[in-house]
Amino acid sequence: MNNRQLLKLKADTLTESEVAEVLEYISIMESLSELRIRPHLGDELIVKVLSEAMRAAPTKVRRTNHERNSQRH
Repeated sequence: MNNRQLLKLKADTLTESEVAEVLEYISIMESLSELRIRPHLGDELIVKVLSEAMRAAPTKVRRTNHERNSQRH
């Protein structure tokens, strides 16, 4: 039995949620293949994700040196 036949056999025994997970995995693998062919897409994706994260992140309030020193005592 070759791998394709084994995959078909196993696919018939999966639940619908397991099938959905396998299809999601396949989609991820296809995306990774696309990135290997066109690596600049990965750079664009990273910039987009980082940009969105920066916009969504709350502004940090920085303590002054005085505040830090007063908390130590």
